[in-house]
Amino acid sequence: MKINVQNREKINATLAVSQHKCSARILDADFIEEAVRQSEARLQKILPKCHWKGLSLSVTKSPFRIASSYNGIPMATFVTVTRHSSGWFITETTRDNTREGERDVLIKGLEMKAEELSAFLSRTIGAFELEGYYD
Repeated sequence: MKINVQNREKINATLAVSQHKCSARILDADFIEEAVRQSEARLQKILPKCHWKGLSLSVTKSPFRIASSYNGIPMATFVTVTRHSSGWFITETTRDNTREGERDVLIKGLEMKAEELSAFLSRTIGAFELEGYYD
């Protein structure tokens, strides 16, 4: 599956299938669009846009607190949004177990990008040491 995050009709249709008969911790196109917007704002501070390709977002609505009297396993909808060269695309939607306190949006792949940038810098600049004056 590959659905552009700007195609609200397809997103809502896909989520309707994943969330059939569900009433709690469900997602909609607005929530996903806002999650992408907030993630882009965070990513712009730490990584140039040309390096976003391959990153993915795990988007869900997780409960803040689950009552101890709750008899059952809380479920939530999880959506994976992946950055391709032409934009953000939903690549997977699932309904799975959740825990309280889970993040609503998790950016995945930053460690890989950090390693790639580190390897690039060591190849182009070589080994270098920062000089400083220490008293």
